[in-house]
Amino acid sequence: KSGFKNKEFQKIIKQNHIEHHFVEIGDKQGVAYAERVNGTLRGMIQKYKSSYNRYNLDTVIPLLVKNYNTTVHS
Repeated sequence: KSGFKNKEFQKIIKQNHIEHHFVEIGDKQGVAYAERVNGTLRGMIQKYKSSYNRYNLDTVIPLLVKNYNTTVHS
C-alpha cells in the first residue's frame, strides 16, 4: 500500500486542507502539471537564495508553498 494512501498521511493532509491528487502511470498531462509546480517552486527557492543569501529550508519552503497556493494561476 502506498504511503500516500495510509490513514496517518490522509489525516495530515485533511488537517492542513491539502488537495492530494494521483495520476496514472503514463499520464503525461498529470506528470507535466506536477513538474511545472516543481519547477516553479525550484525557481522561487533560487530567487530566495539569491536575494537573502541564506538557505533555511525548514522556514522558507512552507512560506513559498503558501505563496504558490494563494497565487492565482492561469
